[in-house]
Amino acid sequence: MSGWRLAIDSGGTFTDLVAVGPDGRELALKVPSVPADPVMGPMNAIEAALLELGDVRVEDVAHGTTVGLNALLQRRFPRVALIVTRGFRNVLEIARHTVPGQWGAIYSWVKPPRVVPLEWIIEIDERVDADGAVIEPLGAKSVAAAVERIATGQIETAAICLLHSYRNPRHEQAVASALRARLPAMPLSLSSEIMPEFREYERMATTATNAVLTPLVGRYLAQFGAQAQARLGSATRVFVMRSAGGVVAVDEAARQPLRTALSGPAGGVLGMSRLALEAGHRRP
Repeated sequence: MSGWRLAIDSGGTFTDLVAVGPDGRELALKVPSVPADPVMGPMNAIEAALLELGDVRVEDVAHGTTVGLNALLQRRFPRVALIVTRGFRNVLEIARHTVPGQWGAIYSWVKPPRVVPLEWIIEIDERVDADGAVIEPLGAKSVAAAVERIATGQIETAAICLLHSYRNPRHEQAVASALRARLPAMPLSLSSEIMPEFREYERMATTATNAVLTPLVGRYLAQFGAQAQARLGSATRVFVMRSAGGVVAVDEAARQPLRTALSGPAGGVLGMSRLALEAGHRRP
């Protein structure tokens, strides 16, 4: 390591920063978070660190945040549309028929609102089988109608989840190209990129959730990455913690913000695991 490394965890109340220098020197500090402008919390932490450290070179920054988690808990969702294969409009409504709790809960449990309202789940003509072979070609007229409806519906973000696209993503890619030609600035989430796995409900729910987080979390991460590099230098690498552990480049995290929803808690778990190992504790 030839420069300082910064780790920043931004929560709803406080933003914490830990810095480690090439000589092993450490710095830890805490600043208030700014919910109205989430980027200010980690940037204020960087400024406070530089005030303590002086003119040092920062090699990389790793960032964990609860911005996505808070948005999910508060259901602060933008207007979203979901494009699906004709006949699969009710996948999110049907889900898995799983009712939480004991048997009596079936009479009292109320299914939570879906991520995408049913009226904005749009069907198009196409069909791919489980081996990726095209059974029904992509219907150009249905795609054009879907694009026009989204363009005139004040939609802020869109998801595309077509049948068996994990085996053959070409139809999803063609729909995305049509949307980008009409709405170049609209964030798009393709299931073949977000979760290229079988099981329609899980893939559709994951892709739709990524879509609703992209305008808020994606914009936040892009702004943080740009401001951090502007302050620390373009050579500074900016990473974001993932929910499953590890880090990813900030631009990739901005495209797939769902994978960062639990990034703050995940960092804590990994940190405690490392401390336990260093203290000599091993899993039996």
